[in-house]
Amino acid sequence: MNQSDNRRGRAAQPLSKNLEGHNLDVEFSEERADQEDWEALERSERADARQNNKTSKL
Repeated sequence: MNQSDNRRGRAAQPLSKNLEGHNLDVEFSEERADQEDWEALERSERADARQNNKTSKL
């Protein structure tokens, strides 16, 4: 199976199947975190705060 066949197969699946596992909560381990993990956590928290600000104004 070539790459274009593989893409078509995924596109034919329902949207919920394509997004399976997307935006799931994950456990954060301070002991195992590196700088990149900390930066990602900070970005996520800022995004959550922005989203909460938008929804409270509606």
